[in-house]
Amino acid sequence: MHRHPGRGRAAASRSRNHRATKRRHQQGECDGSLAADIFSLPDRGRIAPGRSADLVIFDAEDLSDLATFDDPTRAPSGVHAVWVGGEQVVKDGAYLGRRNGTLLSARH
Repeated sequence: MHRHPGRGRAAASRSRNHRATKRRHQQGECDGSLAADIFSLPDRGRIAPGRSADLVIFDAEDLSDLATFDDPTRAPSGVHAVWVGGEQVVKDGAYLGRRNGTLLSARH
């Protein structure tokens, strides 16, 4: 009988690490890095020099999706600024035309 490749010590270790990370974040030891920790992205998830930050500054009271079927790229209201990979791509609610994002793939 063949064992499933996702089972065994490696999978158990990943599961334990995931649970420990999630528990740490639920106990208030969170700095916004849960997803980065779970997916082993060491340069993401924290705002610090040398890190690749994705940030959005928005007004929760004014945040609204304004896109329609006729105008699917219409910008939302309430978004004041966006940084992708540490570079500002939205300023004062206006898109600056920069496409700074990169595709993140799983690391096995």
